[in-house]
Amino acid sequence: MTEQTVSKFDLMKLTSIVPCTSEDFSDLRALHKMSINATGWHFYSLKEVAAQLIEIDQPEYTIALLSENVLLAKLDDLLVGAASWRPSNGHPQTAIIAALYLHPAFTNGGIATALIQKCEQASYDGGFRWISALSDLNSRPFFAKLGYESKGYRNSKRNKSVQYPLQVMTRHISTQYRKTKKSKATNAKALTPTPGINE
Repeated sequence: MTEQTVSKFDLMKLTSIVPCTSEDFSDLRALHKMSINATGWHFYSLKEVAAQLIEIDQPEYTIALLSENVLLAKLDDLLVGAASWRPSNGHPQTAIIAALYLHPAFTNGGIATALIQKCEQASYDGGFRWISALSDLNSRPFFAKLGYESKGYRNSKRNKSVQYPLQVMTRHISTQYRKTKKSKATNAKALTPTPGINE
């Protein structure tokens, strides 16, 4: 085992993924800003990054968060990552991963993967069979590694003037999570005592 693998394992053991509450919104906005400041400059123009940072402080941003299912990754009381999903407007069997942000000090530790898997599982449990990610340019390789396929681009309007390009990446989740569900059901059945045996 390499040192990096051990540290990733230890980090995931200590990290809990929990639903977001309204009390978390201030920390959540700070995490979004910190993540954009750390990575956005490498992929987008100063104007595009500035528009994102301005948008986070707008009331509409909080209203949008309230309409999403937001999951947080916490290391004790420190917020180290967040992801959110919601139903797609035009496709009844598709959920949308609307956001994924990580604390810059906790990248490459498995937290992003764990958050996305939780979003996928919750989407499947909610009746969705496909999931699409509105991916920033810097997160394309990450989603591709998880099996998401590119379905084109769309623009997200930021700050009423800047068009911020997002890539739409989609994955079929039904098969994987149906197997997981069956496996859990089989394991639960195997653990159920049979009447008349060992009584």
